[in-house]
Amino acid sequence: LSTLQVVDGDVVIADTTALQSVAGLEVLQTIGGTLYLARNAALGNLRALAHLEQLSRLTVVDNDALIDVAGFSQVEKLHDLLVVDNLHLRFMSGLKNLRSVEQHVILVANDELADVGALRSLRRIGGHLVVIDHAALQDVSGLAGLSEVGGEIFVVNNQVLAASTLMQVVVNLRRTD
Repeated sequence: LSTLQVVDGDVVIADTTALQSVAGLEVLQTIGGTLYLARNAALGNLRALAHLEQLSRLTVVDNDALIDVAGFSQVEKLHDLLVVDNLHLRFMSGLKNLRSVEQHVILVANDELADVGALRSLRRIGGHLVVIDHAALQDVSGLAGLSEVGGEIFVVNNQVLAASTLMQVVVNLRRTD
């Protein structure tokens, strides 16, 4: 896999207990479908994906050792972004250059995620914005650059989220339905 640059379909890395990184995918530049990372108990490092430029969907679900969604800094556009139930996820630094999501941004139950500052370049979401059940989420001002959300906005059950940071986001939005 160390010479793999393009995958036309999906890349699924799931249900592993010992995999700690995605080393070996360092030259991967394009995934035509979904990168699906799910239920990988020891996966803690995604930095090998730093050369990934194009990706349709990013799904990161139930990777308990993952602390940072790093390695996607060249990706500017996604079809969907789903980050759910990653017990120790604190950062999403690899998404710092993401500008547009055609459909939905779904962030749910990432217990240690305290802010979404890495999404400060995000300007447009074509579908729903969902931010639900984050025990440590204090700040969503990283979404203040959003000017357009085409669907519903759900910000629910984020126990320590200050309403004032949510208002910083809402004031710039316009609906496009």
